[in-house]
Amino acid sequence: MTRTVPDVSPPIVFVQRGLAFYFPTVLVQAARRCTSSRIHLISDVDPTSFVPADVRPRVAWSPSSTLDHAADEFRRHYVHLSVNRPWLEQLCFERWFMIKELCRLQGLASIIHLDSDVLVESDVGRHLARRTVGKVMFSRRMGPHVAYFRDIAQLERLCEDILTTYRTPERLEGLRKTYDAIGERGQVGSISDMFFFERLANAAGNDYADTFPVVDGEFFDHCMGMTEGYRSRLGTKVVRHRGDDAYCQSIATGEWARVLALHFQGVTKIWMAWHADIHNAEDAQRSLWLWCRGAVSYASRAHRYVIRKATILWRRLRVRTAA
Repeated sequence: MTRTVPDVSPPIVFVQRGLAFYFPTVLVQAARRCTSSRIHLISDVDPTSFVPADVRPRVAWSPSSTLDHAADEFRRHYVHLSVNRPWLEQLCFERWFMIKELCRLQGLASIIHLDSDVLVESDVGRHLARRTVGKVMFSRRMGPHVAYFRDIAQLERLCEDILTTYRTPERLEGLRKTYDAIGERGQVGSISDMFFFERLANAAGNDYADTFPVVDGEFFDHCMGMTEGYRSRLGTKVVRHRGDDAYCQSIATGEWARVLALHFQGVTKIWMAWHADIHNAEDAQRSLWLWCRGAVSYASRAHRYVIRKATILWRRLRVRTAA
């Protein structure tokens, strides 16, 4: 299909495997808030089972099975170099190949990718499109939880770098050495897609722009569990809602900056229920379900947190002993 010119307000793409307890809230809010963008969902679950009828026409579902062939060659060469679960880390890579294939089939010239735990608090497509810098935008520190490819050539460059690196023995060995060095420093880290996004930012040069700095009084949250200069409470950023807008307060200046999207990484997902839009009884029920399911989910996975912390302490102790 012939590629069109870049969109004034580009489509938004989510990639999701399974039905996570928080994702219905994320998808419904994006469909309602991002009225200037088409919403695309790449998933193995049909969204008609959980998306209300009033926003269902705004969500275009592409079954994963129709796009995952685009990552076949990558799968043949992928080597897991991560402390995260193998299937999850691999999916984080595969999604870019599926999104690239979606763009090819749909003739999309630009897209915005949102992680499945990003709750929009604005029409993000309109806000990103009006920024005058950057052919590619994402957080250099946190990665592509909000990623705007104004020029799809940047997405193609990312996929080519990933594929070439994994299928070239010398470059793959370089990844292994980088991963081993992380452990030798007593740190816990991974070779994830964020590693390649850092390289994309370097290669893009002036065509790259970060989404985290405040621009025209607005910014995109890195992670709700990180203070990052904003007032926090109970380990989570304080967010004040004024009508349809959301704000975070700078510790240094006391000023309130509008936050366009909130990233609920890890255990902070259960706090999503407090910040989701509630317009009717169905919305209230969805938020209550999110809170209850989240509490049960994280309580049942507490052992992972303990193991992770124990691994960090062991690596640090090993480094100190070696020194």
